[in-house]
Amino acid sequence: MTEREIAARTGVMEARQSPPAPAAGPRGRSRATPWHRLLDAVWNLNVTRDVPSTYEMLGRQAIGLVNADGAAIYAPQESGGVRCAWSEGVSATYTESVTRAVAQIPGGEVLREAKARVITDAPVQKRWVRLAELTRQEGIRTIGLFPMVMEGRVCAVLAVYHRRVRPYRRWEKEALTAFAYQAALALTGAELHEEARRRTEELQQMYDRLQDAYRQLQAFQEIGTELAASLDVQHVLGTVARYAAELTGSDAGGVFEYHPEEGSLTVSASYDAPESLVEGIRRARVQLGQGAIGRAAAERRPVQVQDTETDPDYPFRYLTRPRGIRAILAVPMLSGDELVGGVVVWRRTPGPFGQGEVQLLETLAQQSTAAIRNARLYSALEQAYDNTLEALTAALDVRDRDTEGHSRRVAALALAIAREMQLSPREQQALYRGGLLHDIGKIGIPDSILHKPGPLSDEEWAVMRNHPNLGFQVLNRVEFLQPVTAVVLYHHERFDGLGYPMGLRGEQIPLVARVFAVADAYDAMTSWRPYRPALDSATAVREIVRHSGTQFDPEVVNAFLRVMARGDRAIHHDCRNVNRN
Repeated sequence: MTEREIAARTGVMEARQSPPAPAAGPRGRSRATPWHRLLDAVWNLNVTRDVPSTYEMLGRQAIGLVNADGAAIYAPQESGGVRCAWSEGVSATYTESVTRAVAQIPGGEVLREAKARVITDAPVQKRWVRLAELTRQEGIRTIGLFPMVMEGRVCAVLAVYHRRVRPYRRWEKEALTAFAYQAALALTGAELHEEARRRTEELQQMYDRLQDAYRQLQAFQEIGTELAASLDVQHVLGTVARYAAELTGSDAGGVFEYHPEEGSLTVSASYDAPESLVEGIRRARVQLGQGAIGRAAAERRPVQVQDTETDPDYPFRYLTRPRGIRAILAVPMLSGDELVGGVVVWRRTPGPFGQGEVQLLETLAQQSTAAIRNARLYSALEQAYDNTLEALTAALDVRDRDTEGHSRRVAALALAIAREMQLSPREQQALYRGGLLHDIGKIGIPDSILHKPGPLSDEEWAVMRNHPNLGFQVLNRVEFLQPVTAVVLYHHERFDGLGYPMGLRGEQIPLVARVFAVADAYDAMTSWRPYRPALDSATAVREIVRHSGTQFDPEVVNAFLRVMARGDRAIHHDCRNVNRN
C-alpha cells in the first residue's frame, strides 16, 4: 500500500513538503491519529542513510508505531537462511536462536509467502513448539511479523515484540504492513546508495592500479614495490566478471586465464555463477578448442553456443545442464598477439546474443587489463557501465619471437602438474606467474646471442646462463612477485646438482622450481627452434622419464606422466598447433 493509497483510505491529505503536524491536547500531549503516526514514521524514512542506519531507523519507528517492547529485522541470506540485521529490546541469544530455527517458526513462512502474521500469545500456542520455547525463555508474549517486499521479493522481515498479550487491532496490522512496504523502499534506496558509493571507490582504485600496470609493464625491468602495493589483479578480474554479466544482461559472468604450457584455461573470477559450475570447469581443465571459451581462445574471435542442449559440438553439457545454463558467449582477451585468457557470460535462456552485446563484451575483454581512464565512471550508477570501456590493454611485448608462446604453455603445464601433486594455491600461483616470467632475465641478454640461429659458444652460454640471475634481480624488488623468484632463479637447476646458476641438488631446489623444470623441458623439446626441429610428444615424454632422478625430481615426473595420461590428446594437439605457428 503506497502513501497515496493510505491517504485515500483514511482521508489524511498527502504530505508534500513536511509530515502533517499532530493536534495538541490540553496539556500539550499529542492527539495524533494512528495514520498521523504512520505518516510521520514514513516521513522519517525519506532521508538517504547507509544500510545499518536505515535498519535502526526502521526498527525504532516500528516500535513507536505500536508501543512495542522491542523489534528486530531479519534479512534473508543467499544460502537460504537469515541473519539478524538489527535488534533492540531482545537479547542476542534470542535473535541468534531465531536465525537458526527460522524454518521451524513463522518467520520462515513470512519469507516464503510474503504475508504479515501476528502471534498473540506465542508461549502457549501449539503449532510452533520451538517458537513457544524461545519466547517463553525471552519473556515475549506477542509477536508481529511483517515482510518488507520489493518487486515481489522479500528483502527483510520486521518483527515487533511485546512482553504482554497484545491483540492487534485491524488498523495496527494495516499500518505496520504499509510501513513495512515503505521500509522496503527506504532499504532498497540505502542499498543502492551504498552500492553506488562502493562502486565509485572500486573504479577509482582500479583506475590507479591499472594506470600503474600500463606504465610498469612497458618496461618490466623497472618494476618496483609500487606495483605490489597498488595492483590487485583478483579484484580487477572480479569486477570484469561482474560488468560482463551486467553489460550483456546475462545471468552470470566469468574471467578465464590462459595457461599456455598446457594449452588450458582456468576460471580465475566469476560473478553470480554457481560455485559447483565454477569448480566443475576448473576440474575439467578446459583445453584450447574445447567449448565456447576454448574455441574463442584458439580462434581468437567471439564464439557463441546458442543452446547447450542442442549444440552437438558442445562438450560440457554435463556441467551446464544441472545448473540450467543454456546459452554462452565467450570472447578472447588479447594483449597484442598474446592470448591472455577470455571473458564468458552464461544465460539460462537459449538463443543468440545480439551484435551489440558481442561488441560490448569484446571491447570489455580487450580493455579489461588496462587502466580505466574516464572520470565519467564515477557518475550515477546507471551510467557507470559505459565508462568502464575506456581502459587500455597492457602487457609485456614478446621479445624472443622464436619462443613466442613458450612461457604461456609452460605455465599451464606446470600448473597442471602442481594441481596433480595437490600443491597449495600459493604454490600454484607462483608456478603460473613464474612460468610467465621465468625468462624475464633475457631482457638483459644481447640480441646477437638471444636470436643466434646456431649453437652458442662457451662464452655465449656463460652469458645466456646468467638470465636466471638477471630475472631474479628484476623481480625480487617487487613484493608480490617474490614468491615466483624461486621459479625464475632455479628453473635451470638439476636434481643431480649439475644445473645452474647455483648447482643445487635434490630437495635443496624449491619444489615449484622442480615442477617447472619438467614442464619447461617438455615444451622446449616439443617446440621448433631455428637450430633444430621439434620432437614429437611421445619422444619428449620418454626423454623426461629417461632423465628422472638425474635432471628431474622422480616424484614430479610421476605427476607429469599422470597429467599426460589423463589429458595427453588435448595437450599434444594444442602444443603441436602452437608450434606450427
